[in-house]
Amino acid sequence: MFRSSTLLVTVSLLGCGSVHKPQPTAPVSNPADVHLGIESSAVDSPHYDPELACKDLVVHGVVLFADSWADNQGLDKSEITRQVARQMYAEQLAQSGRLGHLYAMCVKNVSQVQFICAMNSDTTDDFTHCLRP
Repeated sequence: MFRSSTLLVTVSLLGCGSVHKPQPTAPVSNPADVHLGIESSAVDSPHYDPELACKDLVVHGVVLFADSWADNQGLDKSEITRQVARQMYAEQLAQSGRLGHLYAMCVKNVSQVQFICAMNSDTTDDFTHCLRP
């Protein structure tokens, strides 16, 4: 119970950045950690690998929250604008440590059912709902 509650708080923190305008930052030390625009290979895997799944889950969460932020700011919906917003959002989360914390909590606490639900979500509300205990 405690672990799932902690994960929910962590996912909520992921959304906290959506209120503030992401600022351009220095490149992330490992760009693969924030690569966006990939399809999840873990959803279709017959064996649930939490480490692989959680990488995909964090990327999906970043995409949802960054796109939500961009919509709230009235930014155009062009792919290039979305990619820039996602990258800036991911870099800001990585530098604050929230991205790594979310990944670690995911590996420890997210079940395969929660993972599949969250990966199929199209909104931040659905995403966070899927990860509730």
